[in-house]
Amino acid sequence: MAGQPGFRSRQELEGRGGRGRRRAPSSLTGKSLFLTGLVVLLLMSAGMLALRSLAVSIQNGGDDEVTQKKSAPTAVKPTQNKDPFADTLAADYPEGAAGIVLPPAKQVGEWKPAQVQDVLNRTKQTLVAARLDRQMLEQGNPAGYLSTISASARGPVTKSIEAGEGLVYVSRLGAEYKLTGEPRVKGTMAVLLGPKKELVIAADYVWVYPLDGPVGDGAPKGPGSKLVIVHTEEMYQWFEAKKVAVKDTGLRPGAGKLYTVNMDCDLAKTGKLGLQRAAPGNPQDVPDAAAYDPATKPDELPETC
Repeated sequence: MAGQPGFRSRQELEGRGGRGRRRAPSSLTGKSLFLTGLVVLLLMSAGMLALRSLAVSIQNGGDDEVTQKKSAPTAVKPTQNKDPFADTLAADYPEGAAGIVLPPAKQVGEWKPAQVQDVLNRTKQTLVAARLDRQMLEQGNPAGYLSTISASARGPVTKSIEAGEGLVYVSRLGAEYKLTGEPRVKGTMAVLLGPKKELVIAADYVWVYPLDGPVGDGAPKGPGSKLVIVHTEEMYQWFEAKKVAVKDTGLRPGAGKLYTVNMDCDLAKTGKLGLQRAAPGNPQDVPDAAAYDPATKPDELPETC
């Protein structure tokens, strides 16, 4: 496949509540078969979300545990027979939620395997709501995702989504684009013990979306040309209920990074997904394999936007 231009931009949220931003320096460049768009962003850390209430509740022993409500995301159904994944590295990736494979639940600090398993299941539910639910993808409705995270995090996350930073939390399509099949997913999930003895779930997945919609004259042709690749590295935290206030119980979004491939740069700045329509201002290339591979880190790809 002929080489294609690419871009990357990265935004970091600093300080309390995610206030303050800076442009990160460009990183590595490389030779490529296929890269047409790349965006890298940092999520707000969980410490920035309701930081004051969380710190106080931990100090005071917290409130009673609240029962978490579970959403039921709607599965994405194929809309046409032509296989947009043919002759790409994503052709053999699992479809939809089947690609979110959980690790075996083991004892982590004082957390018992059954507790770890519960948090892993909840994290998968959140990722499905954020990246695979049709209401989220095609209608842009974040309600299902918001219902899976802690109450204190919903306000800041909603503001971030409304400010055009939605891609750091959820996947939503631009108004002119539609899914043509079930997204493919590949990656890993790991469990760590956080500094406050909380569980930290590290989710590292590549999401490949088959789309139908407008493309530019300089857009790529052939295999993979109708796919948008989104690679997310996300952290979620889970605190012991007796140590935090009720509003702080549940999954809390933490730090993370994201990049996209074959992506419209202007649309990405609004927090939406769509196929490339304009050439990036500073085109650079990376290997096609790296674009699809979860082992590739966002910082290893070039910033060209």
